[in-house]
Amino acid sequence: MLLVSARSPKVFICEDDFLLAGALSDAVTQLGCTVAACVGNIDSALREAVNADCELAIVDLDLRGVMAYEVLDTLTQRGILYILASSANEDDIPVKYMHAPRVIKPYALESLRQAMRALAIID
Repeated sequence: MLLVSARSPKVFICEDDFLLAGALSDAVTQLGCTVAACVGNIDSALREAVNADCELAIVDLDLRGVMAYEVLDTLTQRGILYILASSANEDDIPVKYMHAPRVIKPYALESLRQAMRALAIID
């Protein structure tokens, strides 16, 4: 079901698994959003965190063995909301980042919808 809205929120995706990135991009589109950028490594993620035109980022915490905390810090400085995407144990995530909604991999459309609603990105 495609969510119809007067606005189409832009979402920046950081996911290092090519297949999961594609599935996540499809899910974001199904929820009525536009994918602003989709990257799979820390260098690209840092660059996009500074430059992406978006309202939301969905960030895989472990990008090919590098934790994406600097990406989250940059997004926070810019006032961009984010959703944590990880299968990591909650105890392994620093408390500083636990305010954000979290989706567990593999991504379920309903979990993503709930996380986006919690941030008022979609209705």
